[in-house]
Amino acid sequence: MVRVEAGYAWVDTRGKSGCGGCHQSGTCGASVLDRLFSARREPVKALNRAGASVGETVVVGLNETALVRGSLLVYLLPLAGMMGLGLLASVLTGADGAREGVTIVASMAGLVLGLMAVGHRSRGLAGNPHYLPVVLRRPPLG
Repeated sequence: MVRVEAGYAWVDTRGKSGCGGCHQSGTCGASVLDRLFSARREPVKALNRAGASVGETVVVGLNETALVRGSLLVYLLPLAGMMGLGLLASVLTGADGAREGVTIVASMAGLVLGLMAVGHRSRGLAGNPHYLPVVLRRPPLG
């Protein structure tokens, strides 16, 4: 943990690539992405229910319902916006191939609006403890 304040802990996460043991770990796409993004990790705010202190290694968990709802929000809202505006534009402009550009632009606009809606909703949920990770416990020594 990096710091503790008023019932919260800022936890430095250390993820591991799923393919670290492979003989091609230096050339596969997953390891390349892991190297690119591993240096950009920032501490994550979590509820400190275990009463852990700075410098300790801890186990962090996330409410399963919050994870599913968050995943649906992040993936489905932009997709629904893109499909919805694209379909609407397609219906309004007709099936003429010359109007395909309008449908493409409307689809991209729907995607952008969906992403903006995700950002707005995420900011609204940021202070909700139900959606925060929780410091569950300190792992046993040894």
